[in-house]
Amino acid sequence: MDEWMARAFSYKLKRDEIAGMDVESERPIEAPSGGAFGVVRSWPSYDGRGVMSRKQFFHVWSWLPPKVRVFQPYLLFTTARDGYALKTLRDKCDGSRDILLVVAGPEGHAFGAYSEQGARFGKGLVKDPALLLFSLAPDLKPYKKLDLPAPASCILCDRDYIALGDEEADAIRIEDDGLARGSSRPSQRFGSPAFGGALEADGRSSFAIRAVEVWTFTEGLSEI
Repeated sequence: MDEWMARAFSYKLKRDEIAGMDVESERPIEAPSGGAFGVVRSWPSYDGRGVMSRKQFFHVWSWLPPKVRVFQPYLLFTTARDGYALKTLRDKCDGSRDILLVVAGPEGHAFGAYSEQGARFGKGLVKDPALLLFSLAPDLKPYKKLDLPAPASCILCDRDYIALGDEEADAIRIEDDGLARGSSRPSQRFGSPAFGGALEADGRSSFAIRAVEVWTFTEGLSEI
């Protein structure tokens, strides 16, 4: 009991975030006898062995759309298990919707994005109104789409790279077939800075990639 109490107090989410998770992570279920309905609450199973710590994961989870939070996280791809090849990522993730992309960069920087449209390789530029960007470290912060007339938020999964952001700037771009390097530009659409560390003269950051994970959400158990 002491161990579980210690874990409970280690997550310092705001009270309104917890209240929101409690309600929005509910889904109706039909009773076995039929006719009557009940409610089941779905809390995510995550042991903290990935790029995200448990604290980081629960914050990110609280930022996701309610329709996603009734399911469990499932690890589609991780460089720790699957190696550093964009082709492998493409083979494991192509066609998956509601994905969570997490990138660990240099010097403790970590960031990512949620895409409702997901990994649709070869489909060109796909508009994604639900796209969410976030920083994990050194800051833990979400960047949601601002109420601006343009540009549209989108995701592009090509044979040679993955890009997320808006039509004018790639907020996150993995541009190496060996998943070794990436780049980032500030996004006016999201009000987000360039992720990944030091900026170059053109305002873009270019960074080495330490790890990449791609998650989706299913009714089954999570997988590490």
